[in-house]
Amino acid sequence: MDRELFGKQKGDHIYHIGMSRVLPPSLAGLGIQAEIRYYIKVTVHRPSRFKGNKRSERPEVYARRPYIFRAGPRGEVYARLPSPAVLTWDQNIPLRIILRKSDENEEQLYLAFLQLRLFDFTEIRASDVVRVKTNARTILSLDGLAIPILTPSEMDTMLDSSLWDRLLLPSTVEPSFETCNLRRTYDLEVGVGLRYRGAQNAQAQTVFVPHQFQIWIFSGTDVSLSFGDAQSDSPLPPTYGSSSKPENNATEEVDPNELSGYEDAATSNAS
Repeated sequence: MDRELFGKQKGDHIYHIGMSRVLPPSLAGLGIQAEIRYYIKVTVHRPSRFKGNKRSERPEVYARRPYIFRAGPRGEVYARLPSPAVLTWDQNIPLRIILRKSDENEEQLYLAFLQLRLFDFTEIRASDVVRVKTNARTILSLDGLAIPILTPSEMDTMLDSSLWDRLLLPSTVEPSFETCNLRRTYDLEVGVGLRYRGAQNAQAQTVFVPHQFQIWIFSGTDVSLSFGDAQSDSPLPPTYGSSSKPENNATEEVDPNELSGYEDAATSNAS
């Protein structure tokens, strides 16, 4: 370590400059641009008791998108996560997916596929130069489904969470962090595929309804962090640009302009 750059030595301790945040995780795979390694010997003292903050109601972050079929039903799909939107190693994803009709109709819809993708963004800063490396990984992909949803008598329904309840976030995903020259952030994409068969002998239509969340990844270690920004009323847009957005490969794309007034993400209180 260059002590002239990063800190100064006093006795047996090194006092670092600019490290007022939680230490970042080990990081590799970026070549010579950036790397984080630790060589530490520590003694860990675990508290004998842990008390959780139990609440009957918890605010949520949600994203909603419309679905539209040609000469067929239309409505909207909500994807919801607890606020702040935090995913933790070796825990399931506390996701809720709700579908609502825009008007009464007797058309049957089907869940055709479900996909969860995680986008990570590593921002590397050196003086005035900033580079962002983007990576995407699929953590759940269920296709070839034909699950009936939104029967003629229903105006809204919630997808069965057993489709993703057994999915645990792997510990190979580095936690979110920020230092003076490195930052790791994440977006979670929830993709819902809906199918409408229409009248007899009509060709089935499929639409892909994507939702994006800006999320935080935790290792599960108890640390004190402030989530004031996460609980603000402002929308939470995805952090990737248009050049790195996932492509829509469905047979019919959702056109958000046909139904106005939809936000990418907003914060609300769960009812």
